[in-house]
Parts: sequence; C-alpha cells; structure tokens
Amino acid sequence: MSKVDFRRKLNRLRAQRGPGEAAGRTRSRGPVAVAGRLGFAVAGRLGFAVAGRLGFAALGAGALGMAVLGAGAAQAGSWTITPSLSTTQTFTDNVLSVDDGAEFDTVNTTNAGIALNGRGGRTQANFNYNLSRDTYADHSELDGFRHSMLGAGSIDLYEEYLTLDARASVSESIVNQAGADTASDRTSTNRTRVLNYGFSPTFRHGNDGWADSILSYTFSQVRTFRTAVAGTSGALPSSYTHTINSSLTSGRRFSVFGWGIHGSTVWSYTSNKFRSRRDSLDVNGSYRFNQFVTLTASAGHDKVRDKNNPNDQNSGIFWRAGVNLTPSPRTSLAVQYGHRYNNENITGNFSYRFSPQTSVQGSYTVSLQTQQEALAASLNNLVFNDQGELVDADTGLPVDFTNFGVTLVDATLRTETFSLGLNGSRGRNSFTVSTNFTKRDIGSNGGQDKNFALNGSLSRRLTPKANATVRAAYSKSIPANVNSASVDTYTGSASYAYNFSNDLSGTVDYNLVVRDSDVSNDFMENVVAVRLRKSF
Repeated sequence: MSKVDFRRKLNRLRAQRGPGEAAGRTRSRGPVAVAGRLGFAVAGRLGFAVAGRLGFAALGAGALGMAVLGAGAAQAGSWTITPSLSTTQTFTDNVLSVDDGAEFDTVNTTNAGIALNGRGGRTQANFNYNLSRDTYADHSELDGFRHSMLGAGSIDLYEEYLTLDARASVSESIVNQAGADTASDRTSTNRTRVLNYGFSPTFRHGNDGWADSILSYTFSQVRTFRTAVAGTSGALPSSYTHTINSSLTSGRRFSVFGWGIHGSTVWSYTSNKFRSRRDSLDVNGSYRFNQFVTLTASAGHDKVRDKNNPNDQNSGIFWRAGVNLTPSPRTSLAVQYGHRYNNENITGNFSYRFSPQTSVQGSYTVSLQTQQEALAASLNNLVFNDQGELVDADTGLPVDFTNFGVTLVDATLRTETFSLGLNGSRGRNSFTVSTNFTKRDIGSNGGQDKNFALNGSLSRRLTPKANATVRAAYSKSIPANVNSASVDTYTGSASYAYNFSNDLSGTVDYNLVVRDSDVSNDFMENVVAVRLRKSF
C-alpha cells in the first residue's frame, strides 16, 4: 500500500467516519527538515503569551505543537516565521446589534500576530496566532482582548511506520445562532473563547502486501472560557477524550476482493468526570468489478454507555452496503445505505477535479458525538492541501472557527451533515462556493435543531499590488423545541487590498449583516473598516 493510501485510511479512522467517507491528505516528501531553534523561538514568543490568558492548558497545546516541530530537528528545510502588527479603524452604525435605537460607534483594533509555515522531508507545519485589542469610542464596556490561533504539525518519527500529528486552535466563537451577531470580527456578548487541541501518534505496517495494519491513539481536549465581555465563564464544561483506533485491511496483493476489520473505543470525560464510552467493531468487504465499479458492504456492532442518557437506543448491530464509482481519474463517488444508531441512513462522498486548479467535493455523514467531541472532530478533520494550507477534508475549503454554524449545547448529539464545496482559480480570479446542512438530535429530551448555510466569494488580482474580493452568505437556523421559528441571516462584504511594499499593506472593507428572526430581535448593521498591516 502506498503512503497516500495509508494516510487516507488514517484520516478516515481519525475522523471516525463510516466507510466511503475518505479524505485524502497531501504532504511534501522533500529532504528531512526542521530546525529545532524554530520550535523554541515560537514557543518563547507565542506559548507563554497564550498561557497568560488561557492558562496552562493553552501552554500545553503550544508546547505540543513545538514538540512536533522540534522532534524532527536535524537539517534545514523551507521554513518561514513572520511576525506582524496591524491597526484597524472600524465605523459601525449599530454597535449593539439591536432592532430599535441603533447607535453609531468607532472601534480601534490593534493586532499582533506571528505565523510559522514550512515543510521538510518528514515534517510539515502551518501555525498562526493573533492577539487583538478592541477599543470602543463610546461603549467602553465592550473593550477587550481577542485571541485567534490555528495550527497543525506532522512529523514522521520513523518513516513509513510511526507518525505524530498535533493540532490546536483558539477562537472567539459564536455561542447561540439565534443570539447577537456582528458585521465585523470584534468583541461580542454572544461569544465564548474556545481552546481546542489534540495529538495523535500512529503506527502502520504493510505486512509484505498481504495486510495493512494501522494503530492510533488520539487525545483531544476542548475548553471554553469567558471572553472579555461575555457574562458567563464559558458555553460548555471542559471535556477531554481518549480514542483508540485499530484496523487490519487487505494489502496490495488483493486486487479484486478487499476486506477489513476496524475497531475503536472512545472514552469521554466532562469536568474531569466520566461521561460516556463507545465501542465499535466493523467488518467490511469489497468486490471490484473493473476499474470503474466496486461494490462494498460492512456489518458491525456498537456499544454505547452514556451517563447522561441511561436509556440510550444507539447500541446494537449495524450494517451498510453500497458502491464506489470512479468513471474517470478526475471523478469519484461513494454511496452507502444502511442502518445504524437506531435509524436508517445514507452516507457518501463525492469529488471531481475540473482542472489542476479547480475542484468540487462533498460528503454526507452521520455521527454520534458529544458537542465537545464534534468540535474536536472539526479540528482533526483539517488536512494540508497542495499549497500547504489547512483546509476541511470534506470540502477542501478553509474552516471558520469563529462560527461553527450550530448553537453550542452540552449534550450527546446524533448529527447528520451534508457539505459541498467548490474552489478554484482561473487567471487572475479565484473563487469558492460552499453549502452545508446540519440536523442534530440533541440527547434524549433536547429536541432537534437544523442549520443551513450557503457561502460564496470571488477574488481578483487587479494589478500586481492590488486585489479586490466580494463575499456573500445566507444561513437559516431552526432552534430546537421552538415550533415554526427560524433565524435568517444575510451577510455581504467587499474589500480592496493594496500592497505598498513586500511587508506593508492596506485594506478597506465594507460589511453588511441583516437578521430576520422569529425568536429574537431583527437588526441590520453596516460597517466600514480601514486597516494598515506591517510584517517583519
């Protein structure tokens, strides 16, 4: 089995998805690289700064990322560290996001950031951290700091056999989809600070082509904190999980018949107390008719023990059957029908590459997770694209960790998710279009909520120094236990960016948000922002 095939199987296991929901992972395979001094430099400049606001947990996340980077220190590679400073002046006509009595205000935001990007023969990393300070001219009660961090590192500790991945994010995330929103990214009473990190060592072996084995352990932790202006200490209690995945699948010697055995155990703890345990065993097989059509089938058993839901109905035997279609090297489609978690369901994924620069991909998945596990899964589902950027494995698009598209609730969720993303470039233009639909059954008595989102953006390089971007989005949220109610949100933006030099740039933005709600106040906000950024 090739390295790419190994990583695809590993990504499916880590995301805990059903068969047919593969997500590829692309990594450079150049000379062995990463200088140890990079790890210590970033740890010194970033880890302690984050710890000062988030505590030792954040420092542990930063140290974990530095360990991934420093572990491969031996030879130089292609690495860049870019500190930056920026200042933004924002003008808003509805600073409090209210329906009546809208007030004008100006906000000054000072931002300090640092970015680490690079790859070597056995190491790859992408890490960004920003600390922002919002200062309001008239509403000083909204003054405060915001943190933003997203990073992932991967290193082959023993090439072909042992890999270590580490990921971390810090974001000021929306708590309630029906609550207050803002047209620009700034402090808000409807946000919580989310620390999300984890690491995963993985062992794999080819067994001389007869069988491919993978064994991985994943630790994930999610913590929420009070923001500068929020009235509560956090939207969710602290949670951590231990996950063990193991699989044995047919190797390259099996060209027509394929087989596999997959087992997993997930322990979840909330507020340092046991919450749930899920054990799963899956046996699957496939038959390849030709290079275009492969039939698949699987069966297994789930055992769920949830302290908060003693009458859980999600345990039992499950089965799936489907087909994988590859009509061309640029196209793949996998669909499966089956019964799991006490319901019949259809799962699958699709991808098509129009050209080397343009592709579309999507998936439909069903999962059983706590809210905190779902947040960790969104982080673990990030992969490196061909440019070394972190993107969602299902859509190929960047992930907005400030808005997960769902209301944060402390419950075990049966979640159905459909996502589809188109991204590409042509000449001086680049574009993205994505849609997402989520339906969640919230615990035993929490009801069901639904969320739909549609987003699009178009960027054009006007001159070698100037770029313009327009974006538009629509979302509909239907809260749980609220009959015939919905929250419709429309957003739009336009921006113009100019590079005065290689390290100095300016941006002018216009943003609009319109809220039409049956469960909270309607409102509209217009924002104009002017930004100046210097990198070093």
